[in-house]
Amino acid sequence: MKAGERQAAALLDRFFEILGLGRVDAAGGLLADGVEFHIIGRPGVVPLAGIYRGKEEVLGYLVSFLEANNPADMLVQFHLEDAGESRRASSHVNIVSEVRSTGKRYDLEFLYKWELDDALDKIRGMTLYYSTWHLTEAFTEGGDGFVTDQRGTDDFGIIPVGFDTTALAAGLYDGFYVRHDVPGTLAFLSDDVVLVEKGNPALPSNGAYYGKAGFQQLITGVFCYQIYLSPPAFRNYITRGNRTDVTLDVHFGDAVTGKNFFITLNQSLIFDVKGRLLELKSYHDSQEIWMNHLPD
Repeated sequence: MKAGERQAAALLDRFFEILGLGRVDAAGGLLADGVEFHIIGRPGVVPLAGIYRGKEEVLGYLVSFLEANNPADMLVQFHLEDAGESRRASSHVNIVSEVRSTGKRYDLEFLYKWELDDALDKIRGMTLYYSTWHLTEAFTEGGDGFVTDQRGTDDFGIIPVGFDTTALAAGLYDGFYVRHDVPGTLAFLSDDVVLVEKGNPALPSNGAYYGKAGFQQLITGVFCYQIYLSPPAFRNYITRGNRTDVTLDVHFGDAVTGKNFFITLNQSLIFDVKGRLLELKSYHDSQEIWMNHLPD
């Protein structure tokens, strides 16, 4: 790990340490002037979703998070610090918490994408990706008292590779979403590939899928009710070693209800040493997808 990457990781570890201790007042010193936090989801539907601008609003969001939740565990699985542009980073975090208003517990994975200042000692911005359907369930009275999202492997390691991981991911997306080359996409996959779509299990695409047969099962589930009205836009690759986190802007149509809508999601990809896809995990606004699947 390079010096800049270590400095970025230390800043983010400090942020999660402060949040875990409930010391929101100390977080102010980690925030740049003009900081913005984007919490995905429809405001007023998904708890705490929205855009928070400036230190006062961001600190208010952190206070609201701790007032609404009673975290039992906040495990940082790993950080990615982009070696090419180290002002950008991402953090994969597993949070186990009780929701104070409902008494329910949740065990969910969150992906934080950060923008840091040039000195790598202040946070300029953050977008938080997670399964909004699962979090909304935890904040809703009734139903199961324990909520957990779909999971993939427990591989949180990062290994150096001799290929361009960002270019591999971009080629995979181009082949599947733009050229619709399913045989070529299958050739990109490891025999042991794991594909994870987080969200309401009532929808046929959501779940964990294993191997190349699992990939074909997944795309059958997706295309039975979702239509890509245009190819997704891919941006904000954050890459280190064999891993990359990619932001996708997607214009969906629901084949059942006829509704169309835009969502922004993040996919986390792992490649094996031969450059084949080993895992793809999607963090997206699954509550928005579910709401657009329901008839008016």
